Amino acid sequence: MQESGETTSGETEIWREGSLVAYDRVPYGSDPFPQSHPDRAAMIARLLGAAPPDVETARILELGCASGGNLLPMAEQLPRATLLGIDGSRKQIEAGEELRQRAGLDNVELRHQDIATFEDGQPFDYVIAHGVYSWVPPEVQESVLRVIGERLSPNGVAYVSYNAYPGWHLLEMLREMMLFAARPFDDPGEKLNRAKEYVARIIEAMPADDPLRKLLANELRNIESDDPRYLLHDHLEQHNAPVYFDEFIRRAARHGLAFLGEAEFSQTDHENLPEKIRAELLDFADDPIRAEQHLDFRFSRTFRQTLLCRSSVQPDRNFDSVDWGRLLIATDASVDTAPLDVRSPMPVHFRREETVLRTRDPFVKAVMLLLSEAWPGAIAFSQLAQEAGQKVGIEQPDETSDRLARLVRRALGASIMDVRSSEPRLQAEPSERPRGSALAVAQAKAGPRVTNLLHAEVELDQLKRRVLANCDGKRDRDQIVRQMIELAGLDDAPSPQSRDVHDQVRARVDDTLEGLARMALLIE
Repeated sequence: MQESGETTSGETEIWREGSLVAYDRVPYGSDPFPQSHPDRAAMIARLLGAAPPDVETARILELGCASGGNLLPMAEQLPRATLLGIDGSRKQIEAGEELRQRAGLDNVELRHQDIATFEDGQPFDYVIAHGVYSWVPPEVQESVLRVIGERLSPNGVAYVSYNAYPGWHLLEMLREMMLFAARPFDDPGEKLNRAKEYVARIIEAMPADDPLRKLLANELRNIESDDPRYLLHDHLEQHNAPVYFDEFIRRAARHGLAFLGEAEFSQTDHENLPEKIRAELLDFADDPIRAEQHLDFRFSRTFRQTLLCRSSVQPDRNFDSVDWGRLLIATDASVDTAPLDVRSPMPVHFRREETVLRTRDPFVKAVMLLLSEAWPGAIAFSQLAQEAGQKVGIEQPDETSDRLARLVRRALGASIMDVRSSEPRLQAEPSERPRGSALAVAQAKAGPRVTNLLHAEVELDQLKRRVLANCDGKRDRDQIVRQMIELAGLDDAPSPQSRDVHDQVRARVDDTLEGLARMALLIE
């Protein structure tokens, strides 16, 4: 267990179970990537004192959009925005266009076009290049930065992900072994299996006390658990060119771009780092680029998700000018105590994936309880401060706001809270005539994995898929129940037994609708 520091006092701790930095493994495919969402970029920019464009009416460009798995959900979430995605694969664009039409999304265009030849006279407020930069030839890498430099609006933000040195030096050795083993084969599945088998044999042949054996074996274990698409994309693609962070920033600077921050707040704000590492950063206090490069060496970082802005933008890296009142706070952390008495002196634990918040502080308990009850919705910062203060008898607004700001900053850095710049159009509670996300409904017809209105991929069981398909905003709950009875082939003729069937199905439909709302799949 790795503790990441206290939040507001000795009564509250937040830690991540596992490694301090767990951000260097991402699957690739046409999927939603929450870190690339313009709302995430806008939130980071606002926390750094910048004034990013309004996400809800923004012009958004994605370079290398594949079949739109990342961009199409944004189009539904942001109906007043204008979105454009380009990709060099005609097959991917055609697949995305089919889904776009089935979901009825008119504010997004998917265009078959190479990045190197892209021209558009209009500026874009947000530019996304995920899974592109390290996996294309040098001239296309230059085109990515050129397009951003030419088309980014004055206060706009660009997101670029890439493989990073020094961590990728070890992975390059692994990649070269895998490429060697896979070279004689054409089938992607066979290439991948042969590559992993070969690496395993090499490791097995190494002396037991060889330090390199331990390092390679650890990476092989990571590979075994990774998404096959990631492995094919990162380890067996023709192009994979990691870059040192400071070199990437120098390349971006040639196009009038500068470092804003990282899409993961834990990498933008160093407050949650151990005290020893924060002390090391004092040597680079006047040079944030060198400070970031030092951290890459310190953690052997392999992957970055960098936010770029115009060189004229001056971020406040001390977080002294944050306008907390403009932000919305959210979390789906679960609590280990129910019912929760926020005034009790006993400690409670809130958990969100690998992150745990332990607290005795009544104010922190009240904040976390209010947010959990509001999920998937968010609560405005000022409202949250006021309501939490009322629950524990704190009447001074300045005190509650200061305490909440300190808590949110640390909790955000530990990924146990989210901060949003705008509220998604979702139903936190299902209405009598529930309406599902049109995109999710279309996706559910093809399989169990769909994208929700918080830009996350979720998996649905068969009942949820069937109920979601009937959530068109026109059918009421009784009509949905009758449809489920019909699909199940049950007897709905008037009788005492049929009433029992109806009541049982109604209870399951109600529970399912609650679950769909909690999963952020019902839209206003």
